[in-house]
Amino acid sequence: MEWRYLVAGSNIVILAAVMLTLGFATNSAQLIGVASSLLVPGVVLVALGLTYTDPLHRLYSVYSGTVGSVIERIAEDTGLLDKGALVACPREEDILVALAPQGSGCDELRPGLLVTSSGEPYIGFKVPVELVAEEGLSELDELLGYNIVSRYSLARGVSVRRSSRGVEVALLALQPELTRDIGRVAEPVKPLVAATVAYALGAPARLESWSALGDSYVLRFSVATQS
Repeated sequence: MEWRYLVAGSNIVILAAVMLTLGFATNSAQLIGVASSLLVPGVVLVALGLTYTDPLHRLYSVYSGTVGSVIERIAEDTGLLDKGALVACPREEDILVALAPQGSGCDELRPGLLVTSSGEPYIGFKVPVELVAEEGLSELDELLGYNIVSRYSLARGVSVRRSSRGVEVALLALQPELTRDIGRVAEPVKPLVAATVAYALGAPARLESWSALGDSYVLRFSVATQS
């Protein structure tokens, strides 16, 4: 979506509508003709604004899909697709996000394709703090809202529920291009939300389950204290 085209087109359409109304009210063929001429470029600009996609955005989308396919293949070959869990571990300068076997502790996880002390493989990567932190925001609800809605525009709204069992994050009106990746191992939403939860609470966050209904995406995390 390109807001400049959308705003310009909307203004032209509104102006054309007003002129058409005046033209019909005064029975002015000239005014009606001018309004009709304005209406065409206005509608075109609105359509462009709604459908425009930046070329760089398309490049990153293709790149992300390609990398994601490679990660999924690795996860499948190593058995992580079935027995792995997504965990985010806060550290001093970054958050380590890993797809690791159930029960793996943050103290033994490192970035890369490595094995745990028990010999089981896992995939770990670093998320820089600046990608999830924002000056002046420290509360979990505020930080998740800012990252999901304002900073990265993943969804139009977010709902956060905390309980003794952990944290439930609901993304409301998820961006259409993200809905097709729901449930995939390498989709970008789960790692970002997990990293934000871990950073805000200062404790490891493990994805326990997820569910999707329409364009709503719900992620449920258990949160533990650092060992």
